[in-house]
Amino acid sequence: MQLKWFHVRDFQSIRDGGRITVSDITCLVGKNEAGKSALLKALYKLSPVVAAEGNFDVTTDYPRMDVEDYRHAVETGKRKVAVPIEACYELDIIEINAIAELFGESCITDREIVFSKNYSNKSTYTFRADTQKGLEHLIQQADLSEQTREALKGAAMTVDGLTPVLQAQEQTTEVTRLLGVVAEIEKHSLSGYIFVHILKPRKPKYLYFDEYYQMTGHENIEALMQREAANPSQLKPSDHPLLGLIRLARLKLPELINPASTIELKSKLARPIRESAAFGPD
Repeated sequence: MQLKWFHVRDFQSIRDGGRITVSDITCLVGKNEAGKSALLKALYKLSPVVAAEGNFDVTTDYPRMDVEDYRHAVETGKRKVAVPIEACYELDIIEINAIAELFGESCITDREIVFSKNYSNKSTYTFRADTQKGLEHLIQQADLSEQTREALKGAAMTVDGLTPVLQAQEQTTEVTRLLGVVAEIEKHSLSGYIFVHILKPRKPKYLYFDEYYQMTGHENIEALMQREAANPSQLKPSDHPLLGLIRLARLKLPELINPASTIELKSKLARPIRESAAFGPD
């Protein structure tokens, strides 16, 4: 999925940054202290490579002049918890094909998914899918016996309509699989099933670095492993972008010490530098 726009509100110096449209290359231009870094930091917290840096804190992140009024309003129920970041992504062809293989492309009513996170650090998403069309495709493509298909002809293409009919059939591997999928759809909805199994694992991760988080010219990997294992909160500022790039390369620190192939290792490390959404100094 690819970021299309994001919206920052009530974060540090930003009251309302408006909807910022994003394309393949996006540049933020403005005076010093205009809020450029604040916009990127809010977006970073939505899905950071360093998970420990993903939490919003009212004391340090909410606009200082209004923070106590905000706390009081939330505590007394006069307002809801503020949502500092909201971001919209467009599904790519791989994700669309993965959904279509299970539930058919016609079940996709919107090729966008919107993520948000509030000051309680609760993450939410909005994604729409047509349950009836999805179930129709699921049943149509299933490897079922003629007897089971005949029984399903009169069933409504809903969770409540399919479940008792499938339960009454011979419990083949395929019928059992379908019952499992339908049960999950009943629990989470079709859009929820698609999110958990297809979209959530592909949610983009962000790497943020600036003059305070720049990598050193060289690093002792064994010492870095010891720092991370001892107390991740005590990592040096320069450790974070390095760990982020390593994770984006789908590598683990021990693999850097005794790699089976240095050529393969260099290729993996080059990928996140070339393709990742990495935010640098403004």
